[in-house]
Amino acid sequence: MTDIVIEAPIRSWRGVVKPEWIDHHSHMNAGYYGVVFETIGAGFMRTIGLGPAYRARTPYGFYVIETHVSYLRELRADAPLVATTQLLDFDAKRLRSFHTLYNEAEGFIAATGEMMALHIDRRTRRSTPMPEDITALFQRIKEAHSALPVPPRAGRGISMAKPGA
Repeated sequence: MTDIVIEAPIRSWRGVVKPEWIDHHSHMNAGYYGVVFETIGAGFMRTIGLGPAYRARTPYGFYVIETHVSYLRELRADAPLVATTQLLDFDAKRLRSFHTLYNEAEGFIAATGEMMALHIDRRTRRSTPMPEDITALFQRIKEAHSALPVPPRAGRGISMAKPGA
């Protein structure tokens, strides 16, 4: 795990808006953002060595237990996408990550997704502390990402309160 080069933020996924993701408004359907952000999260884990290789060599894995998606600009069919991931925090069993999805051709942020994941023992399907090497990896990532500003949408809930109220 110590040989992983850590970017700040980590480029975690690249893809394209598939035609079957388009809805009756001629833009990407909200449900498919969930698919995309799950894929981005899996890409992040794979990039840092905690995807299929981790699950193959250990009885452990990560479950996403909470997600908050913000839809910022429309995406149309065939739009090229790229995503980055920033580790916001972690503890013995959980990690909190923030994913930014860009329209790569036009350079705008299309959506953001914040996720909380739980480290689990796949045999018992219960949460379990991460092994020391994984904790050390997340510490390295957190240190590399500490120079990044906290994204403005991180930690947001849903409210009808007016900004500044």
